[in-house]
Amino acid sequence: GGDRASDQHMLTGLQPPLRPTVRDEQGFSLIELLVAMVASTVVAGALFAVLNFSTTESATLSDKVQADQLGRVAMTRIDEELHSACISRAFVPIQEHSTSTNLIFITAYSKEAEIAQAEKHEIKWNEATHTLRDYYAKSTGGTYPSFTFPALTTNTILATNVTQAAGAPIFQYFAYATETTEGEKAPVSTLKTEHLPGAEIAAGLNEKESSEASSVLVSFNAAAASGKTTRNRSTNLSSQVTFAFAVPNAETPIHDSPCQ
Repeated sequence: GGDRASDQHMLTGLQPPLRPTVRDEQGFSLIELLVAMVASTVVAGALFAVLNFSTTESATLSDKVQADQLGRVAMTRIDEELHSACISRAFVPIQEHSTSTNLIFITAYSKEAEIAQAEKHEIKWNEATHTLRDYYAKSTGGTYPSFTFPALTTNTILATNVTQAAGAPIFQYFAYATETTEGEKAPVSTLKTEHLPGAEIAAGLNEKESSEASSVLVSFNAAAASGKTTRNRSTNLSSQVTFAFAVPNAETPIHDSPCQ
């Protein structure tokens, strides 16, 4: 009996069996999720803004470079043709009916002393299509200085996406002044600062005005193939060609004429 009581006492003194504990596995709260989503949205927006800025700047720079290249190619072509317009002394390179959008002139290339054939050009700017085209034809008859030419049907596109530079005419014509002029910021010049009046009307230069045209200023704005001009994508180009074999006499009065 004593042993049984002892065993019972030992059994009653034992600790109750431990229950398995469940680990605390609580998730994110709603506020934490909202904060995380807002932070992710801000970071994604910032990355997108940086990417968009980089893409836009890259496209702008590419258009600017392309516009400059295309514009300079056209301007170089015009300059080269105009520099060949003085066939001989006192020759009249600029022809009648040249206007602020149509430049008509005659050139000639020859290795011989006598010029047997000339070439007539008419460079037209089309305001509607924004194109600059060079129409040309070789002489089919006549002799220097009176050549005859067929209709100018053959043409080459010099440039597309061409507009006027700050409202200035594409072509401006100048004649020799009777005396030199000089300004505070301008060098000595023997050219009249005013434009020949005929260039501002549809009829263009008359015979007298064309015979006095001693210089042509070509100005235009060129854009890339995309045609976009915003964000400084286009470029302004300007070049002036004076028809002379030597520097004009700067003494007063000046009697020089084109190609002297």
